[in-house]
Amino acid sequence: MRCPEEYGRHWRPKQRKSGWQEQKEEEAKEEAGKKREEKEKEKKQTQKKQKREKAIEVKRIVKE
Repeated sequence: MRCPEEYGRHWRPKQRKSGWQEQKEEEAKEEAGKKREEKEKEKKQTQKKQKREKAIEVKRIVKE
């Protein structure tokens, strides 16, 4: 099959991947998403910890 000549392209059927390849890619995407979420969570916890430490330091300075 071809696209009409006005488009200037030939129609090419899309080659599908086998089921196990698709499943493996999907699992890899999910794993990457989980790792990204863990890193973001870790980063937020680190930021909170730094804020707490700064607040404690400010309180010490004020008391002195």
